[in-house]
Amino acid sequence: MQFIRIENGNPIGSPQSFDGNILPSNDWKLYVPTQEEYDINFCLLVDKYIESKDIVAQLVLPFPDEIVEKIRIENLRKKRNQLLSETDWTRMDDNGLDDDDREIWAIYRQELRDITNQYSSLENVVWPESP
Repeated sequence: MQFIRIENGNPIGSPQSFDGNILPSNDWKLYVPTQEEYDINFCLLVDKYIESKDIVAQLVLPFPDEIVEKIRIENLRKKRNQLLSETDWTRMDDNGLDDDDREIWAIYRQELRDITNQYSSLENVVWPESP
C-alpha cells in the first residue's frame, strides 16, 4: 500500500510505500491511484484529499475541449512539419531530380501543407504518399 503526506489539507510530495511492520504517522493518508483509463496528453492527474474517507485519491481531470483541440492541431502540424523537412532536399538546385520529378515532389509537399485545412488532429489523417 502507498501513503502520501497531508499538510494543511493538501497532499504533499509523492506517494511512498512503508514496510509492513511500520505504520506511517497520522499526517500520512492511504493513497488510492486512479483505475480510470486516460490519455496523459489530454488530462491532468491530481491528488485530492477526501476528508470524509480519510484517503488521498488520484483524480483524472480532462482538459477543456478548446485546449484538447489546440493540442491535436499542434500534434498534426508537428507531424506535417517533420514530413516536410524530410523532403527539403527536393527544393535544392543540385538535387539531381528532373523537372517532372521536381513537380511530383512539389505536389506532394503542397498536399502536406494542405493537411491542416482538411484535418484537425492526427486521428484518421490520410497522409499523401511520398513519391
